[in-house]
Amino acid sequence: MTKFYYQPAWVDLVSFWGLILTGIAGAIILQEETTGLSIPALIIAIVALIIGIFQSQRYRLVITADTVVLNKAFPSNQLVIPFAAINNFSVKGRTLFFETQNYGSFHVVSLLKRQQLIDALVAAGITRIH
Repeated sequence: MTKFYYQPAWVDLVSFWGLILTGIAGAIILQEETTGLSIPALIIAIVALIIGIFQSQRYRLVITADTVVLNKAFPSNQLVIPFAAINNFSVKGRTLFFETQNYGSFHVVSLLKRQQLIDALVAAGITRIH
């Protein structure tokens, strides 16, 4: 079993992390406008950080002996795709595009260890189109 971090499509990635940064920036602005420690600002910053850490830890692409598993924020949203159901995949920059029988086409963004992820998919027997 091999695990890789991934993020959803670029638009989702930018929107989500933009909201996290907005929450942290809002907490900083609120703290700067108050004298002394601002409990609401502290709570906003902590909640934004927890959500960001939770999301980045939950989004894992796991390659098992016969499936590709896309873990998401909640276990009920997990996708388990057998190798036989994956027609092929392609790569453009940091984005991996998958063609599947069950879910159609979708893409994910791999910011870390992209080449190791590609090598693991090819080693698992999934066809890569160039």
